[in-house]
Amino acid sequence: MATKIAAAEVAAPVTVTPTDLVAYLGRPKFFFEAAERTSVPGVATGLAVTEAGGDVLFVEAGRDGTS
Repeated sequence: MATKIAAAEVAAPVTVTPTDLVAYLGRPKFFFEAAERTSVPGVATGLAVTEAGGDVLFVEAGRDGTS
């Protein structure tokens, strides 16, 4: 937005709304999947560590309905 103001494309002050953010910044580069996945009952996070690095695991538990 500062570049557009300096180039006289828009006049200051500028109001930025949440819907404008995607147009200005682009789509989100990262998605925090762990917060969304673990908000469901029966889901926990785990960590796998290997020689090549590691990864986050989502461990899901459920009820089979026989008890």
